[in-house]
Parts: sequence; structure tokens; C-alpha cells
Amino acid sequence: KRSRSHPVNQGALAVAGNFDVALSSNTADISTSDSTVVNSTINQGAVASATGFGPDFSVAGNSATISTSNSAYVNSTINQNNVNDGFSNSASIAVSNSGGINSVVDQNGSMNTGDITVSGSGGVTASIDQDGDMNTASIDATNAYFSSASVDQYGDGNEGHIDTSGVFNTTSIDQVGDGNFADSTTSGWGNLSLTTQLGNDNIAYTNVSGVANTSTTLQMGNENMSNTTVSGWGNTATVTQY
Repeated sequence: KRSRSHPVNQGALAVAGNFDVALSSNTADISTSDSTVVNSTINQGAVASATGFGPDFSVAGNSATISTSNSAYVNSTINQNNVNDGFSNSASIAVSNSGGINSVVDQNGSMNTGDITVSGSGGVTASIDQDGDMNTASIDATNAYFSSASVDQYGDGNEGHIDTSGVFNTTSIDQVGDGNFADSTTSGWGNLSLTTQLGNDNIAYTNVSGVANTSTTLQMGNENMSNTTVSGWGNTATVTQY
């Protein structure tokens, strides 16, 4: 099978007037296997713009799933955007036995959940960006090589989990806000793990095992806690707190 392109766009929009409401409860699913040059894109959102004196709000309960297996040059993108009271989005990207993977989840709103799972693949770039409160993000890359995974969260009550195993991988968690939690686990050879937290009451756990791995944790704020565990040979761990 050759090039595949599967864009999905779902949304609701309400602008102007004294009572502006945007409602969206969309679901989208894309599955691809045994293909070359795969482009899967899902855009979902609800927007409300206030121009009058009445209530203006948007509600989105979107859920998006992209699954790809046994393919090459895979681009998987999920964008779920909520403006003015966005709520409860969920996004998941699963890629297995593929190469040249670029997986991106962008969510703006409250109580979002983003999951990226990659197994038996190389040249993987996986990232989750979330803006809002009470977000949860998890990236699981098993038997990956020459790959990178990142979680960026801005807001309160966020959680970020990254679990990576393989060779020459780079993982990073960036959290800006209060009450954030980050858990990074890296195993294998020549891997780099980075965790940065800017804010109060943050907690970071980092577990590194294998050979020639590097772990760096930076926490700037009050009442932060960090627990770093390193096992193996030739590993380096650094924790900096202000």
C-alpha cells in the first residue's frame, strides 16, 4: 500500500450575539496498517467568542484515536482545541512496528488526557502539549531507538508520565504551574532523561537503568520533591533545586 492521508475535522463554532454557545461531543478514529508515507490528522474543537452581555461558553467532549502498524514514514497529529471553558478531551496515538514516526498531541482546555504508545519502532518523535488544568499525559515507547519523547504542560494539577526503553533515546518533561507530578522511567543504553518543573508543590520521580544513561532534574519553586534512582553502569544523575 502506498501513501495514505486521513484528515478528520470536527468542531462547533458560535460567535457574536448576547448568547454564544459552542457544543461539541465528537469522536474520531483512524486505523492504518502495511502502508508507506502515512499522514493521519484529526482536528476537533469548540469555540465561543463573547461580543454581548449574555453568557458565552464552549463545551467539548472530544475523543480521538489514531492507530498505525507495520508502516513507514508515519505522521500522526491530533489537535483538540477549546476556547472559553473547554472540557474533557481525550486523545490517543498508537504506533507499532513502524519507522520514521512523528506523533503529536495538542490539547488546550481543562481535564484533558493524552496517550502516545509506540512499540518496536525507530526514529520516533512523540510529543504532548497541554494547556489547562488537571491534564494527564503519558508516553510509552518500548524497544525504541534514536527516538525522542516530550511532555509539556502549563497549568495546575497536571501529571506527566514517560516510559522509554531502548537505545539512544531522549525524553523530557516540562511543567509550569502548581501541583504538578512527573514520572520518567528510562532503560537501555545511551539515553537522556530531562525533567523541568517551574512552580510550587511539584513532585518528580525519575528512574534510569542500563548503560551510559544521563538524567537531569531541575525544580524551581517552593516545597518541591524529587526522587531519582539510577542503576547500571556509567550512568549520571543530577538534581537541582531552588
